[in-house]
Amino acid sequence: MADHGIVILSVIPVRESSSHRAEMVSQLLFGDSFTILQEEPDWLFVRNTFDGYKGWIERKQVSVVSEDEFLKWNVRPKFVVNKTSMIIYSKESPMVIPAGVSLPVEQSFTISNQQFTHQLTKENGLDIVSLAMQFINTPYLWGGKTMMGFDCSGFSQIVFKTFGVDLPRDASQQAEIGTVIDFLEEVVAGDLAYFHNSEGNITHVGILISPTQIIHCSGSVRIDQMDHHGVYNKQLGVYTHELRFIKRVLS
Repeated sequence: MADHGIVILSVIPVRESSSHRAEMVSQLLFGDSFTILQEEPDWLFVRNTFDGYKGWIERKQVSVVSEDEFLKWNVRPKFVVNKTSMIIYSKESPMVIPAGVSLPVEQSFTISNQQFTHQLTKENGLDIVSLAMQFINTPYLWGGKTMMGFDCSGFSQIVFKTFGVDLPRDASQQAEIGTVIDFLEEVVAGDLAYFHNSEGNITHVGILISPTQIIHCSGSVRIDQMDHHGVYNKQLGVYTHELRFIKRVLS
């Protein structure tokens, strides 16, 4: 059994168990590398190199590589796609890849003897809120990490990845990172707000635009009002999420 692999499709599901009927718990994006922990004839149980998240993926959707190629791929200089999508080419066939993909800075590269090319089109001068706003109206998708569907922590993870901040996969894990902001009035754009359920568990995260506005994925990526109680959905006329605390991860 080879121990490692790299994703060669734009995005693939990571499932809770080795079945297409199993819940999608996350996604792997093009170029994501992983370590194989267990295998079945058609499925691999893997750990994502980027965030350590584990789950089952379909064997035929990825390329299994040697340890040498795995190590070289992970130290290769890369940039992160910081717009909703871009096109790369394989054998002159286009493939759309989503924001958050890490691409080699060289315009031509190979993965397991398959050649890919791209045009370096990284946008400069974007701030974190401007980037997040590109995804307004993206639908909620449990386990999602792309412009076709996000969950709340997938949204924050991808947005922050483009700014060089590697957040864990789940909201409860992300909540362990950063410096606590004691007062809402001290908020700056890009601070992260965390929310809990009735049992006190962190279940939601969003990106603060200001002390009074938040962009988050709840039903869709949307902007809602924010105060010391939590998120207020003006359309519904109710508070939808109860604030636990606010943290800053951007310097």
